Amino acid sequence: RAPPARPARPGAPGSTRAARRGGRRPDGVRPAGATLVDMRRFLAPRWVARHVAMIVLVGAFLGLGWWQIGRAEGGNALSYGYAFEWPFFALFVIFVWYREIRGELDGPPTDEPKKVEEPLLRVSVPAPSRPVLQDDPADPALNAYNEYLARLNANPDVRPSDFRRGRVPETTDPAE
Repeated sequence: RAPPARPARPGAPGSTRAARRGGRRPDGVRPAGATLVDMRRFLAPRWVARHVAMIVLVGAFLGLGWWQIGRAEGGNALSYGYAFEWPFFALFVIFVWYREIRGELDGPPTDEPKKVEEPLLRVSVPAPSRPVLQDDPADPALNAYNEYLARLNANPDVRPSDFRRGRVPETTDPAE
């Protein structure tokens, strides 16, 4: 007979604490981005530049907030608002930096496209038909414009200026 299974001691391989530290989970799969080997990617030049930019921006924003407090104490009431605004900018930079790190550790999204279910109700909508142009005896200018548009439509290779100069015949029959 096999001896009874002992509970894993804290920090032993296979325990949940070991999984949180970067060891393997009980199912044998190593969590993504949990070991120092995985963290080396954050020492690449592009990441070092991001880290430095984050530190410089946070320091600058906190410094500007402190400067605005000094101005506000000197009598500039508007600076009180800026004194609170600059630290929020610093917090936003930290938030974006954290999201970038988490996004890199989690890897690219592998979501499958969601299936679109059939709609419960199908409604057919009649498509609008093209209006039929009819000559309006009361408006000869509108009739001339409609004829001009019809000739433009019948001759797509011709420039509109050719119609004004009389270089295109009045009527063209596509059957010819």
